[in-house]
Amino acid sequence: MPGLANWKPYQQTVQQNTQDGKFVNASFSLVAAGPPQFKHLGMTGATSMPVMPIGMVQNLAVSHNRVFNRVWEVGSERSYFVPGRAVGQATMGRVLYDGWSLLRVLYAYYGRKSLQKGIDVPPLFPSSTPVDGQLNTAHDVMIPPGHADFFCNLASDLFTMPIGLYFTLYNNNEKPYGAFYLEQCYIPNHSLAMDAQGVIIQESVAVQFENMHAVNVGAVGMGPGLAPGAPTSETI
Repeated sequence: MPGLANWKPYQQTVQQNTQDGKFVNASFSLVAAGPPQFKHLGMTGATSMPVMPIGMVQNLAVSHNRVFNRVWEVGSERSYFVPGRAVGQATMGRVLYDGWSLLRVLYAYYGRKSLQKGIDVPPLFPSSTPVDGQLNTAHDVMIPPGHADFFCNLASDLFTMPIGLYFTLYNNNEKPYGAFYLEQCYIPNHSLAMDAQGVIIQESVAVQFENMHAVNVGAVGMGPGLAPGAPTSETI
């Protein structure tokens, strides 16, 4: 990458370490639901990562927001910034089909037994050993979230429990680019949308999470010495 003193816009691009046809897009990305914390993935006794891929996702957004307080002082026109805490949220839209609904697959990890007949919630992980030897049975389900494959009642006490969300990104050569795990996720909003002329029913959720855990998937960076034409630090 050229320094500003040697910059020639008609002769070179800004980023010169790219490879033709190598890109990352939604076709090579995957989102899955799992236990509330990333560390729980190694405690289940399963042979593979106990997360449930969420299919039929049409749109997805994850964002962080940090509030900065701007402080002025008497006797100066300059100011200071006091950083606040970062807050994360996500949104997800999905096509509803004859299978697991969005809330059902998001809570695939949970199993609940109830004293009330007919509202048991079996987990969708048939072979994994639950965390701490229990299927998160902190309390019985008193308000049914739904039945069979369709969960729709956000007022159910099942949804007072947290989940985790795993995101992994690959390039079009199916090589890992990056991944992260959202811990302690809660769902404050769920909606269904349809119209008379449409052919699909869309469901969506809003998610608030407590922490984003960066996951090392063995991706090779593009730093100096790692790839031909990789950028180096230069002075102006």
